[in-house]
Amino acid sequence: MRAIGWSCNHLPSWFVYGTAPMWSELFRSYARKEQRALRANHRIMFPHAGNAYINRLNHEAFSKYATIIIDRFRALAMPPERARATFVGQLTGVERVDQALSHGHGVIMIAAHLGAFELGGLLFSRLDHPLVMVAQSEDDPGLQLIRQTQRQQSGAMEVISGQGPATVLKLRRALLAGGITALLGDRAFDANTVRVRLFGKEVTFPAGPFLLALLSQAPLLPTFFVAQRGGKYLGALEEPFWVSPDLPRELAIRKAAQRWAVVLERYLQRYPSQWFNYYPFFIN
Repeated sequence: MRAIGWSCNHLPSWFVYGTAPMWSELFRSYARKEQRALRANHRIMFPHAGNAYINRLNHEAFSKYATIIIDRFRALAMPPERARATFVGQLTGVERVDQALSHGHGVIMIAAHLGAFELGGLLFSRLDHPLVMVAQSEDDPGLQLIRQTQRQQSGAMEVISGQGPATVLKLRRALLAGGITALLGDRAFDANTVRVRLFGKEVTFPAGPFLLALLSQAPLLPTFFVAQRGGKYLGALEEPFWVSPDLPRELAIRKAAQRWAVVLERYLQRYPSQWFNYYPFFIN
């Protein structure tokens, strides 16, 4: 990751993008375990697809990830306005932010490891509302510093998850102040999980986003930032929804998580090679 950052800062962009396929293919050739996991995931997502299509998705998943990382580092080196002009293309559903905020409980933007989910801070910074981004702590201090810098450049405050009640209190305060909290809702990192159906199979999602929505009564706003042709990104904000306070807690969380799964599945069908979960995602 740091090598890519150095290249973006010291080498011409045409050279960095031109050599990205070579480096991604080299990495892919060593990542046999990740290749197998991707193939298994894609076969569940597209059970009637032939080997040629599955193999193409496998190649594209590595090459697109490399390109998105380069885009992130290039955006980091630019003034925010120039970065937005360079990378942000079509925006849909932006009016839903103010509609959701009008209820007075803040908004939880729920995203996935799909497309340039961190580069999406460029979109969020245009919304003129306080933004808190929830992130996992990185094992590599250098990588942690890079990610923190990228989030700060987008104007967001970062909160590291996994700090117990302190994390929930910080996020709840931000929501009650009418702010926006952005977090990921597809990869579970601890035992606080909820099981839902995705592509007809059982998967495990983190329960935290839905519990936070229940406690704060903030709406969940499905948010996506995916690569398009021509080097631009589509920012899409889907219809907000709430976690019902009238149902038993586990049932309310499960129903909300399943609603998120339905929206996510629609985007995964459109952008399967931009879902960057390189491990067996579906429960056998």
